[in-house]
Amino acid sequence: MRLADVTARMTRTSFLRFSLMLAAASALALAGLARLDASPHISLRDIAATPWRALLPHVFAGLLAAWLAAARLHDMNRRGWGALLAFPLAAGLALPGIAAAPFGTIAAILWLTLLVSPATIGPNRFGPDPRGWQSQAQFDRQAELLAEQTKLAMLGRRGLRYYR
Repeated sequence: MRLADVTARMTRTSFLRFSLMLAAASALALAGLARLDASPHISLRDIAATPWRALLPHVFAGLLAAWLAAARLHDMNRRGWGALLAFPLAAGLALPGIAAAPFGTIAAILWLTLLVSPATIGPNRFGPDPRGWQSQAQFDRQAELLAEQTKLAMLGRRGLRYYR
């Protein structure tokens, strides 16, 4: 996965790995803001008085989330414009208290949908398959071979039980 390429495809495993890293980085950024609030010299209200400082972690997380979502959508052979939903969701998560709950729920549902949705097998208009499949036919042949090997292995085990 080329990190700077916004037209690249991303597997589910890479998507999960980068999502967890993004969540950890966001949690650390928010913990840093909360720590600043505990400081006797700087309060969170002072930071909120300059909105760019308070919203900077959310904007950065929104950009990274949009990039991740676009790469995952490309792997499903869909355009990445749907990833722009990350911005209103990130802005909604910046709301205080319970007001952020609906945005978090919607974001979690969309993120899980991206995580479990199947990818296009083989190359598509966004590039080659990151898993290495050359075509759907190659994938189908490999699946048939694997199913046949599994069947033979299971028959072999059953046969041993019957002959003991």
